[in-house]
Amino acid sequence: MILISDACRSGAQSLQAQNVTGGVIFPNLSASNVETVIDRLLATGAGNPAYELPVDRSASNYKAIFTSSLLNAYRAPDKEMEKLVDGILVVPNRRLKSYLKRDVNQRAQASNLTYTQTPDIRIESDDDVYIGRVLTAAPSTAPSTSSSPNTSTSTNATIDDVINSALSALGSTFRQNIEGLNKADIDWVATQTGFTDARNKILRTQSVNRETLQAVSSPPETGIIVSGAAIESVTVNPKMSAERLSTTDATTLIRIGIGEPAGSVALVFKEGTGTVVAAIESYIANIAVNNGEVIDISYILYWQSKADLEEINQIHASIGAAARFGGFRVNGDKETRVTQARAIGDRIRVEKGIDPTLW
Repeated sequence: MILISDACRSGAQSLQAQNVTGGVIFPNLSASNVETVIDRLLATGAGNPAYELPVDRSASNYKAIFTSSLLNAYRAPDKEMEKLVDGILVVPNRRLKSYLKRDVNQRAQASNLTYTQTPDIRIESDDDVYIGRVLTAAPSTAPSTSSSPNTSTSTNATIDDVINSALSALGSTFRQNIEGLNKADIDWVATQTGFTDARNKILRTQSVNRETLQAVSSPPETGIIVSGAAIESVTVNPKMSAERLSTTDATTLIRIGIGEPAGSVALVFKEGTGTVVAAIESYIANIAVNNGEVIDISYILYWQSKADLEEINQIHASIGAAARFGGFRVNGDKETRVTQARAIGDRIRVEKGIDPTLW
């Protein structure tokens, strides 16, 4: 099955719309031994815009960036995207991912330098599954952009390359062939897409939270630190307790009394938004908020040393930013996915435990 969606994937704008529930459109009435393989080609991440551009100056007609890029993948594919299947020259679905992530963002920025659009591509099929064949060779219609590090050509690096580079710096990666990429191109894509900014915001929050913990004479063993938003209210179930130990305009430290391994805590921010977070025994939850929106949640064991925290904070920041861009995902065949998942799982272990946000 192949699912293609070129829509904004925006959240509901009203309580009534939020209460709409979905139904099963492909009911599976009996058990099946057949493995279901679904390729998903989504124009953008959840809640992000999928842009349309005017075809001409009259702006009476529009074309979607993602759809245009997808069609162009068959008109003028990169040479390495092509494959002969049963004597037909095609572009396998598995080979679309890097192209779409690169080309869609270039098209968005060629129209407006403030635009970024990163498709969410999840391919489960084998390398011989395809949507369409290669059309007659023609010059690429992808627009060029002069804001690349090299003004004469656009970069081939994608957000996936940025994510893999960041994970590689920590000693692990989801892909092995990143050595030949140009670091300047990767750094440029990281800046243009907002990956660098997202990672730095998480690191700054972690630094502020560490200072907040150190400033308290009796730090909590189980608690929550919220940075970037003032807290209006904290609600826990009757078996738990919540005590504010310190509060500023942007940071709040809360001690959680917990009589079981974990429990839910409802937080309401003064901006009117809020979140529900898990309080986990012997862990401190770090919540980063930006403009009323939670951008990262991470956990640390209360007894971790400063050296441990420095290392795990780097891992938190890289993986947290990767997750925001839909890139914390293991790809490849089953054997590759198992091997790479095990490698990065080993990397994120903390002492004898694993950070709960990375389970």
